[in-house]
Amino acid sequence: MTILSGAAEDAACVARATELAAALPGSFTATVEAAVRQNWRALEHAAEALRADKEVVLAAVAQHGSALQHASEALKADKEFVLAAVANEESVNDI
Repeated sequence: MTILSGAAEDAACVARATELAAALPGSFTATVEAAVRQNWRALEHAAEALRADKEVVLAAVAQHGSALQHASEALKADKEFVLAAVANEESVNDI
């Protein structure tokens, strides 16, 4: 098992999501959501439409409140998501 960190981990996660998307046509949102569930940082690399998807963003925020910074502006303004981030992380100063 190879353990990656930082940018290498992010790139590997996005590469895996792309690979899964190719294998599962028509299920790209579900594939990105699965990648986000494995690593919240994958949200940063998601398309804007997916960063506006409540389920995808909530999956990332559930792992790390700072993921909210990669959500769409509309979701950043959504009280539900802000509260989830604050409840989830003590380090929300980056948001």
